[in-house]
Amino acid sequence: MYKSNNSIVFSPSDLMVYMTSPFSSWMSRLAVDYPGRLEGIEKDHDEMMGLLADKGNQHESEFLESLRQELGHDNVQVINL
Repeated sequence: MYKSNNSIVFSPSDLMVYMTSPFSSWMSRLAVDYPGRLEGIEKDHDEMMGLLADKGNQHESEFLESLRQELGHDNVQVINL
């Protein structure tokens, strides 16, 4: 989840977090809206989750590129809600 042009951009992982724990999702949103409020709070650093997130982002980029090649670059658009 991140801000882009005053809009919040959610990833599929963000939606899964919400389905599992609305509170965790709320805390992620708080961190995006008010990054300074969470300074000093220790976060879990799970190397495996970081690796999985990187692989997921890579997969999404490769899939989008395959759609662009298959359908033509002008026919594929990314919609940020």
